[in-house]
Amino acid sequence: RPKCRFLFITISIGLRLLAIILYATAPTYNSYEFSSRTRQLS
Repeated sequence: RPKCRFLFITISIGLRLLAIILYATAPTYNSYEFSSRTRQLS
């Protein structure tokens, strides 16, 4: 179904934008700690 695919793409783009906005608005120390933590997990 094209509608479900469009919805999935919209949600994925929205989540990515939300993550970018949260990362940009977060304090420098918190964003640095978060990036180092994700680097350890992966």
